Amino acid sequence: MARLLLYLHDLSATGVTRNALALAAALASDHDITLATGRATGTLAAEAAGAIDLGGHGPRAAHRLRTLARALSPALALSAGNRGHPFFFAALAGLPHLRRLYRFSNDIDHRDSRGRRRWWKPLADSAQLALLRHSADHLIAVSQPLAADPRLAAIPLTLIPNSIDIAATRGAAALPCPHPWATDQGPPFIIGIGRLTPQKDFATLIAAFALLRRQRALRLLILGDGPQRPALDAQVAALGLTGWVSLPGSLPNPMPLLARAAVFGLPSLWEGASNALLEALALNTPIVASRTAGNAVTVLDHGAHGLLVPPGDPAALAQALLLQTGAEAIRPGTRASHFSRETALDQWRRLLANEAARLPPLAPPARFP
Repeated sequence: MARLLLYLHDLSATGVTRNALALAAALASDHDITLATGRATGTLAAEAAGAIDLGGHGPRAAHRLRTLARALSPALALSAGNRGHPFFFAALAGLPHLRRLYRFSNDIDHRDSRGRRRWWKPLADSAQLALLRHSADHLIAVSQPLAADPRLAAIPLTLIPNSIDIAATRGAAALPCPHPWATDQGPPFIIGIGRLTPQKDFATLIAAFALLRRQRALRLLILGDGPQRPALDAQVAALGLTGWVSLPGSLPNPMPLLARAAVFGLPSLWEGASNALLEALALNTPIVASRTAGNAVTVLDHGAHGLLVPPGDPAALAQALLLQTGAEAIRPGTRASHFSRETALDQWRRLLANEAARLPPLAPPARFP
């Protein structure tokens, strides 16, 4: 039984957190797993009751993680998402007899809606990748575009796409939901799910909805929290959409709403691999996604199981949403079966076993006369 130290930046309601917690739970029967996090607070804290709280992301927290690793002597240490990689690297630098794994959960190149990057971002990315080339024993990519990035070619890499527990997702969709739109008789609604950040580009979804409302009676529901809430609320008011757009924050179980939605919208400017996209697949909800939303092109098989649009284009998004809320909507069908949880777990088990086997045996203690 390999001992694994799993590091999460925090326990907020992100795809990285959900995937890491699902992985830890599924592998607990055949691995000795310790979960450590920079902050043990957040929407998903109740699902990680045994997590070790490092108390932040500064030097003291890094020292705590390093001390924990020394005490546990794990064979493997895994950083679950991009945001935690620099901290993870610094905390564990130089520790012997430890295989370091980094999971790339998101696009390395982050651009704004005009295709621009902040001037310092390439420098920061290059510095981080240079450090990883010296410390990483193995990388895990969640999508084919990430796996194909030439900057990662020097490090052993395995592609393990995000996965979905189809039965559990459908079971969650049958549970009661407190939001009134889950049961009311109002107009159909479009749903978006994710952090309210520039990356998710919900501003374009709202702008597209304003165009769509001129042609069809619909509502828009955006689930999530984040720093863009004031700007999005102001946009809704400015467009005269108050009462037609709901931003209730995060919900512990959004599946009943995702199952009932007329269409799921994923307008992200960048992604790694969207969990919500897989959940929409499992629930057979019609989908419209931007081509830059991580592996959406692959997941939707180039448009065979949902519509794909250019990023940051409200008119194109509105037209696709109009089609997907009509009688000729393209549904995912059985596409979710290609991303089953069982397949991904088999890949993880093989990877962890292979990495643990690469560690040389510990030297016996020295003998003194």
